[in-house]
Amino acid sequence: MERLENILVVIERGAELYPEIERAAELAEASGARVHLFVREYHAVLYWHYLFGKRGDKMSQAAYEREAQAWVDDQVAALEDQGVSASGEAVWARHIYTAIQDRIREIQPDLVIKGAHDGAFKGGRSLYNTTDWQLMRHCPVPVLLVKYQSRAQQGAILCAVNPAHPEESHYGLDDHIMAGGQLMSEQLGRPLHIFNSFQSPGEEVAPPIAIEAGSYQKYLDEYRREHDRALNEFVARYHLPDANVHRSDGDPSVGLPELATRLPATMVVMGVVSRSALPELLVGHTAERVLDRLECDVLAIKPQG
Repeated sequence: MERLENILVVIERGAELYPEIERAAELAEASGARVHLFVREYHAVLYWHYLFGKRGDKMSQAAYEREAQAWVDDQVAALEDQGVSASGEAVWARHIYTAIQDRIREIQPDLVIKGAHDGAFKGGRSLYNTTDWQLMRHCPVPVLLVKYQSRAQQGAILCAVNPAHPEESHYGLDDHIMAGGQLMSEQLGRPLHIFNSFQSPGEEVAPPIAIEAGSYQKYLDEYRREHDRALNEFVARYHLPDANVHRSDGDPSVGLPELATRLPATMVVMGVVSRSALPELLVGHTAERVLDRLECDVLAIKPQG
């Protein structure tokens, strides 16, 4: 993500506040990007009644659409009053993610923004609802999930990277994460930070066959040196002050949220990679554990392609 020219904002109405619109306006004012608001309206009871030929329900659907479009028009007018180029639409669609996919293909946004607060209002276990997970899993462009209760509006942009990761699916991902972080740092005027956590192989993991048990500590030491070498080479490319590079040992799902709170961070930029053989399941295991522990916005970046 090297520029912001077109931002798609997905809004699920019913919240008390819409910080996703505020964040989109902030980014658009800084970058000159155009903002397109997208609201999906749908009420299942009208759908089923319409199948049975009740014209009054069809008229009710039209009334819902008009009311939703009027709401969107009000939000667009408010953005334009701020000097932001904006448009918006309310669409009647049974399947929200399919409708979002259609808009993504149509307007080709550089960034999708959505509020991550629906689960909290509807009694869900997670702040993230099904649509949030689908966007992180499938959206072809970066997704910014804006937390309803984000507390550090003037905090840092924190990039979580792991350049020593051995899996092919991660190759190049850290550079994409940093590109997204740098762009957000520039547009929002926030300092850029890097986080990395080192995890040694657990004691339950047997050493490679070629390594004798007595040499296992040497293997662990070499594992650490290789990790540090890859991280140092990666960090050197970005010329950040030492104080902006945070190294940790242990589980990143614990260390990253703790650092984000301590800095504090206004946004965490992290990679999401599917580790499941079933494409509809959630994103990578570490990302799943981290996301709900973060109190700030999350910019989700996927590997290219």
